[in-house]
Amino acid sequence: MYLSLVLLSLGFLLISNLHLLTVYRSSLIQNSLSKLMVAFFILPMGLVMPAIVEKQIMNPGFGSICFVGPESASANFFYPVAVIVSIATVMHLGTIGFMIRVN
Repeated sequence: MYLSLVLLSLGFLLISNLHLLTVYRSSLIQNSLSKLMVAFFILPMGLVMPAIVEKQIMNPGFGSICFVGPESASANFFYPVAVIVSIATVMHLGTIGFMIRVN
């Protein structure tokens, strides 16, 4: 759960950077990219910690795979993922539309 949220957050960061660089010619994210990357590794921990504290982690008994219980999966994982993916998709499509219109 944590790594999925980190990967989606970093993808959102890169798409936002692309959008700002191409559309607005702004290097706002580029100037503080390393600080934002550290923050995007730490912020998903805030979504994972409630599941860990409430012991909603399930171990099916094979290997070292752990799953989040179904009662907390939507609130702690699927809703934040839906928000991140929706915003990133709209920004990415806007960037593509701008690049097509300019050419």
